[in-house]
Amino acid sequence: MKKGIAVVLCLISCWCYGQNDYVVTTLRDTIRGEVQILLPSERYEEITIKTDDGIRRFKAFQFIEVGKDSLVYRSVKFGEIYKVMQLDSEGYLSLLSFRSDGNYSFGARYLSKKTGEGIEVPTLLFKKIMSDFLSDCDEVEKKIEDKTYKRNDLEKLVSHYNSCIESQTRDMYSDTSSDKKITAKKTPEISPAGEKIAAIKKKLQTIRSSEAPELMVLLNDIESKLGNNEKVPGYMLAALKEQGARVNGVNAEVIELVELLTPKD
Repeated sequence: MKKGIAVVLCLISCWCYGQNDYVVTTLRDTIRGEVQILLPSERYEEITIKTDDGIRRFKAFQFIEVGKDSLVYRSVKFGEIYKVMQLDSEGYLSLLSFRSDGNYSFGARYLSKKTGEGIEVPTLLFKKIMSDFLSDCDEVEKKIEDKTYKRNDLEKLVSHYNSCIESQTRDMYSDTSSDKKITAKKTPEISPAGEKIAAIKKKLQTIRSSEAPELMVLLNDIESKLGNNEKVPGYMLAALKEQGARVNGVNAEVIELVELLTPKD
């Protein structure tokens, strides 16, 4: 009898975990089900989610966030690919863990700023690399240089840095002097190029083509540049036009996007 109760409780526990799992796609859709994070490959990382409608597979560049077993994972651009990274602490500077060298365990550490900048936490040259990356906070930079903060102090370092940036931002906005006063910006509207990117990405989700993933990655990179108010370089526009021509069903939209992104004389 006790054994039967234990089995039932185990099944209920597993079912509850599955109900709490979710995927937030790049289209901002939230899908709930049972998530599995697959072993990484050299080209991409993937997850699957099991729902009442079946099992769906997503590559890392096709989603923003994943929740599994009460943990949160983010899709992060790492070199030429997108990786699934476990979120350890979040702020202006977030601390994440990821899998390296084909390992399944999330043992390597990564730091990501809200600005889009990010670095793998180094083992060698920790003081030099970290002090350069976090040089916008003098307090933290000095503590790294005098070895108060070492590689084993990442949680304290991240917390201190975030407090420092928060304090600097608060002081900047509270300063009423004429040369430092800042007017709050309105939330920018989505640009025509941003709307076109969203439309193309939505179509790509339904297209089965070996070229679609490459085009999706490029669109994500272009979208990131637009979000940071950066100019999209010519080589990216050329690559966009070339890759768009290889994917049936979106070529016309890609040509329109290239025209929207091309600087007008």
